[in-house]
Amino acid sequence: MEPILIVADGAQPTKKWRALSNRMDLFTTGPSRNVRCETSQLSQRLLATIDDRSDDLLRIAAIVHSADTRVSRGLSTDVLARSWNRTFQIVVPVGDRQFWEDGGTLGLLTDTLGFLTDDEWQFQFRPLPNPEQRQAFLFSNAEAAVPPATDLVVLFSGGADSLAAVLDAIYQGHAPVLVSHRPAPTIQARQDSLVRALHDRLGPASLSHVSIQVNRQGGPRTREFSQRSRAFLFASLGGATAAMLGIDEIWLSDNGPISVNLQRSGQNVGALASRSTHPKFLRLMTRLLGEVYSGRQVRLVNTLLFRTKAEVMSAVASSAFPELLEEAVSCVHHEGRPLLKPHCAVCSQCVDRRFAAVAAGVEDLDPIARYEKDIFADDLEAGVERTLFENYVRFACELERCDTPESFHDRFSEIDDCLPTDATCEEVFGKLYAMFRRHAQGVNAAIEQKLVDYRGALRRGDLPPNSGLRMIAAGRYSEDPRQRYARWLGLLVARGLPGVFQKQRPRNEGRVQDAGEGLMLSAAERLSREGPQLPFATVNTKPDFSRAFPAGSLFIEFKYPKNRSRLNAVITEMTSRVTIYRDQGAAVLFVVYDPSRTIHDDDAFAAQFEQHTDVWVVVSR
Repeated sequence: MEPILIVADGAQPTKKWRALSNRMDLFTTGPSRNVRCETSQLSQRLLATIDDRSDDLLRIAAIVHSADTRVSRGLSTDVLARSWNRTFQIVVPVGDRQFWEDGGTLGLLTDTLGFLTDDEWQFQFRPLPNPEQRQAFLFSNAEAAVPPATDLVVLFSGGADSLAAVLDAIYQGHAPVLVSHRPAPTIQARQDSLVRALHDRLGPASLSHVSIQVNRQGGPRTREFSQRSRAFLFASLGGATAAMLGIDEIWLSDNGPISVNLQRSGQNVGALASRSTHPKFLRLMTRLLGEVYSGRQVRLVNTLLFRTKAEVMSAVASSAFPELLEEAVSCVHHEGRPLLKPHCAVCSQCVDRRFAAVAAGVEDLDPIARYEKDIFADDLEAGVERTLFENYVRFACELERCDTPESFHDRFSEIDDCLPTDATCEEVFGKLYAMFRRHAQGVNAAIEQKLVDYRGALRRGDLPPNSGLRMIAAGRYSEDPRQRYARWLGLLVARGLPGVFQKQRPRNEGRVQDAGEGLMLSAAERLSREGPQLPFATVNTKPDFSRAFPAGSLFIEFKYPKNRSRLNAVITEMTSRVTIYRDQGAAVLFVVYDPSRTIHDDDAFAAQFEQHTDVWVVVSR
């Protein structure tokens, strides 16, 4: 993808950057303001003046977050994630230009953002115009200051995990200030409601709350909902608050499986899996905050790293205020959700929460009525909903098979990114391994419980075929993902080809390939065409289309037997391709378009190829 030039507050880029055609102008102040960054509430709420570097950090974080949400990574079904990685070139005015242009600081900033988002970030810094105007920007509506005894910053999203962190802080004798980023009014309302409930039970002096609005103002709606940079904005808000109050510790807490986010499928690599509380991100961000605040030990800590989601929910349920669990909302798809059903049920956070509630035995405190559907008993839509559920179950089964620390490390070597480089490395690894084993036990226990709960409906066949429990009972989660994908893609193309050629038959096989590619593109399926090149004997060969999976590649071949004599050649070509592609460890899907009915028995024709493992044939006419 071409680099995207982001110009903040009218800063002037160099001539080379000005030549970029893909440009976006963002303004945090003035009549053209399109980024709402109300950091004024920090100063007013804390009754303290924000320092230059904190102001710079929050401006950079706001611009980064705004750029991230305005530039799409591609459709959710971009199976090869070609559009996932982006390159941003950002020009932003700052108050301490020399500090930000220092090689060490700049390198740490770009490394932190790069790991968090999987994007490339480049910066040019310019002097902040009219710095004396900053005070007017930073102060607005007066609010009461936080209590003098405040000794801890807790980043508060309003979900079950951040609620558990707040309760932990209170029980440990802290007087925390809760810092929230509110991207939308619905999020603010839910956060405020939960804070009021805490005040009602603990008293207003027990904790304070600062909610900062950073989002778009006018213009097109958000285009990218992954928001991988949001954790950088969140941590920057926490860092500025800690600096202004003289506090050294910030809690950014999430349960262990979500924080570490091991690879669960071929589509879940790199920052495709969120790294918002990943141990490496917290280490990098802690170092950056140390630079920003001149060596002060401002630490970002995940207090829930070694707890599963079920253990987090159990802790809230066993607290003095278990009823608060129902008020904590975890759903990613918050926009437009009805008040009485705040959980969509099918996003990654909702699936994790639903399994955890069953495993922890707290469904009475997390009622299914608060979810849009029951993932165990209701129909799951094709695509993301089914795939996410299957991946979640499959991941627990894989963890169950990792019955030694060595086998766990062999399967999930990316765990190394989570380990410290000091003498505690082995101890941390042991705790993470034990935590993931407990996670697997909890997920499998939840499945077994639901199989019991719905045993009558399963026996009678009352549950939809694509409900979670029916998919589990059929063992679909254990299939090679290439098989599931080949079955779906073959059906998609086989049904579509006759419609494409209903008026005129294709002249040659190339036209069939073109039509197949068009059908896949219409379903947002973008595969590699005519690649990779494969050596065979003295020549190179290549599949019509391919897609990579963890277990190997899936190659797709289109064949067009126009007449009986051509059919013999097609059979010979398919036979040779099976040999070549299987030697490469690839699975093969053949789509045979046969409007002339040169194939008399489709099943017999397919069987001669499907006797080989990982070979599938679909006939279309």
